[in-house]
Amino acid sequence: MKLLFTSCLCSRQHYRKLYSASPVKPGIQVQKYDRLLAQGFVKKGLAPLCLSAIPMSRAISGKLFFPSSREEQDQLCFHYLPVINLPLIKDAITLALSFFSALMFCLKHRDAVLVGDLLSLPNTLGCALAFRLCRKKFLGVLTDLPEDVIDQKGMAWLYYGCLRQCTHYVFLTEAMKTKLSQNKPSLIMEGLVDLDRREEPAFHYGSKSGKECLYAGNCDQRNGIDRLIQAVLLLKNEQVQLHIFGQGDAADQIREIAAKEPQIHYYGVWDNEKVVEFQKRMDLLINPRPTEYEFTRYSFPSKNMEYMTSGVPLLTTPLAGMPEEYRPYVYLFEKETPAAMAETIAKVLALDREERKAMGSAARRFVLEQKNNQQAAERILQLLQQ
Repeated sequence: MKLLFTSCLCSRQHYRKLYSASPVKPGIQVQKYDRLLAQGFVKKGLAPLCLSAIPMSRAISGKLFFPSSREEQDQLCFHYLPVINLPLIKDAITLALSFFSALMFCLKHRDAVLVGDLLSLPNTLGCALAFRLCRKKFLGVLTDLPEDVIDQKGMAWLYYGCLRQCTHYVFLTEAMKTKLSQNKPSLIMEGLVDLDRREEPAFHYGSKSGKECLYAGNCDQRNGIDRLIQAVLLLKNEQVQLHIFGQGDAADQIREIAAKEPQIHYYGVWDNEKVVEFQKRMDLLINPRPTEYEFTRYSFPSKNMEYMTSGVPLLTTPLAGMPEEYRPYVYLFEKETPAAMAETIAKVLALDREERKAMGSAARRFVLEQKNNQQAAERILQLLQQ
C-alpha cells in the first residue's frame, strides 16, 4: 500500500520559516493533528507522501508567489504545491495541480490509497477527483463540520461534495458519524496523542502557590474564555492565577484585562512545544468550552488530548462529543455560569496535591496507552481493508 496524504501540513521547520514573522499563525491545532497522524503511519512502516497546500492568504503575507518545493523531515516526504497568493486564482491552481499530482501518483502505484483532510480544500478535492477517476480508495478525515469552521458559509457544499467522494471515513464523534457516514466504512477517532511522549522525563507536579491555572486555545466567546476570566476574577481572595495562550476575536479584550488585573496573564501565540513545557508548571489545565452550542456535538477539543498527555489534571465542561470513557480521568464543571465555574475551580485546587497529581497521571496513562498515533494509524489501516 502506498499512501498519499493531502492536507495543509508543513514540517515544523517550514512552518516557522513561513509564519514566524506573521501576526497570524494559521491552524496550529490542525498542523499538530495532521502531523501526529502522518507520523503514526510512519510508525507502522508506511511513510506517506504529504502533498500539502500551505495555508496562506493576504492577511498572513503580502508575498504574491510561493514556489513549489520538496523536503524530507522526520521520515516524512513533503511536496508543497506552489501558491499564487490571490483569492480564487490560488484555489483554482491548487485544485488543478493537486488533481494532476494525485493522478500521477495513482498511475505510478497500483496500490495507491488517499488519506485526506476534508477541511483542506481545494487540494483534497483535486486529489479526490483523481482517485475516483482511477477507482482507488479515499479515506477522508473530518475533524469539524465545514459550516462550523469555514469563513464563507456558502461554500460548504464544496466540502460536502468532496466528502461524498470518500470510500472510507474517520469522524471525530458519534453524532458526526450518524449524520454523515452514508453507510460507508468508518471509525470514530476523537483525538490522538504522540506515542513518543512516553519517553518524557518525570517532572515535579504543582507550583509553589498551588493556584496556577492555564488555558491554551482559541480566544473567543464560542470557546468560553470570557466566562473563564470572569470566574477567575471572582477568586481574587484565593489569588488564583490564569495563564492564557492563543489568538482570536477576544485577544485585544484579554490583553486589556491582563493589563489591569494581576490574576490574568496573556501571552499570545507561542510555539506549541513551549506551551507544552509551560503546562507542566501548572496546577490545573482548563477547557471552558460551553456545552450549549450545537457544534459541540460534532467536535472534540484536541487541546484536551494535549492537556491529558501533560500529566497535569484537566478541568473541562462535559461536552456532548466527549465519550464516557474519558470522564474518570478529568474533573468536570457541573454548571457553567462564572460563579459556578469559580466554585468548581476553587474546589479542585483545594484537593490534596497528591490526589490531583494521581488524576493527572492516570489521564496521561490513559491517552498514551489507548489514544496514541500509532494505534490510530493501525485502526485506519484495518478499516481500509474493508
